[in-house]
Amino acid sequence: MAVPATNLAQAIQGRVAGVNVGTDNSPGGGVMVRIRGFGTVNDNSPLYIIDGTPTKGNLNTLNLNDIESMQVLKDASAASIYGSRAGNGVVIITTKRGKVGKPKFTYDTYFAMQAPRKGFELANSQEYLDTFWRSFINANNTLVNGVATPNAGATTLRYPSSVHFGNGANPVMPDYIVKSGGVNEGSPLADPSVYVRDLLNPGTRNLIQKTNKIGTNWFDEAFQPALMQNHQIGVSGATESARYSLSLNYFDQPGIMKYTGYKRYALRTNTEFNINKRVRIGENVQISYDETVQQRNGNQTENNPISFIYRQQPFIPVYDIMGNWGGTFSAGLDNSRNPIADLYTQKDNVLKNARFFGNAYAEVDILKNLTGRSQFGMDYNQFNVRNFFPVDIQNAENAANNSFTQTNAFEWTWTWYNTLTYKKSFLDNKLNLNVIGGVESIKSYNEFFTAGRLR
Repeated sequence: MAVPATNLAQAIQGRVAGVNVGTDNSPGGGVMVRIRGFGTVNDNSPLYIIDGTPTKGNLNTLNLNDIESMQVLKDASAASIYGSRAGNGVVIITTKRGKVGKPKFTYDTYFAMQAPRKGFELANSQEYLDTFWRSFINANNTLVNGVATPNAGATTLRYPSSVHFGNGANPVMPDYIVKSGGVNEGSPLADPSVYVRDLLNPGTRNLIQKTNKIGTNWFDEAFQPALMQNHQIGVSGATESARYSLSLNYFDQPGIMKYTGYKRYALRTNTEFNINKRVRIGENVQISYDETVQQRNGNQTENNPISFIYRQQPFIPVYDIMGNWGGTFSAGLDNSRNPIADLYTQKDNVLKNARFFGNAYAEVDILKNLTGRSQFGMDYNQFNVRNFFPVDIQNAENAANNSFTQTNAFEWTWTWYNTLTYKKSFLDNKLNLNVIGGVESIKSYNEFFTAGRLR
């Protein structure tokens, strides 16, 4: 594999003609694959056939090192084989089998460093305040208690006024921000002895923040270099009566956004045995377990940490004077949130997924050129996620209660198909006839349960 990637879709991005791949670039995040464009209102994803078993499930659980070959079917003729599910294209994947010879032991590993290349170019504290102040002057919005000042034309010019930044033509950065506004060094309101952090009584909360006059770079605070690693051990081989391939994989991708990441543990076993010259049985199975921690509120909302990185004021510190989270709890500082606090409180909210995917089959050579095959495949997923969010008194719009939600879910799909294949060659193998016919049965089921509590 030339480029480290979490899943198959990321690995083929930009490398397969006619296949468009889009990712949200988060560890364990969603992937969009489009082979034939947007053909339907709802699901436009292709059908994946892995060792003969169909799925439209999560590609993250498939270990890339286990893939032997891949074929993309783009035209509509695939529907003649796989039905309406193939309307958006088909990706056929074959995993590795053992080859004749002595047992072959392998160990594959790689390490890759991830790093943000360029962050947002955000204003520092003074630039932000000057722009903030000028916006109110230009809009003739003088806040509360605006100061009227005669100008040379004997008309009245109003300047803004703020409990944090004073009044007049230019804002003044205070040394501290407390509940009632901005205060300077020596003020009794900034004395640590009056610091109160009462989670249960909003009326008595008094947090003291030392303003960051240079400016908090929220992008640098939220992002970091991250080392990705992958390890796999395997053994494979074959004899006249059997062939086998087994592998054990560990993949770890911490996110470049702090407190996010993805881990996967996967075991694959592919075996085939010759019962006699005419009968063969085998199985292709992968058992995997993965854990995902993503940013709070996902990627498509205005209240996720990325949004607050450029919305949070630079003079707000990450922590207040007592080492608790800083924020906009003081009146008049808008409703942005501390993105580092949101990421940190999300770090233990892990989405856990256990998956069994594979099939078992039997083949019988009924006649010289006629082979029957029966295969039963299963795709089983079990999910669990617990979300706990504590009271966030540092924010202007804060939660008054701790919240806890737990979701348990599982889904399964089984596929059973039976085929007869007739193969015949004519004219010294210049003409080959291959006829296949069969029946397929599919059944799916899913169930989930969610419960929550505020306290």
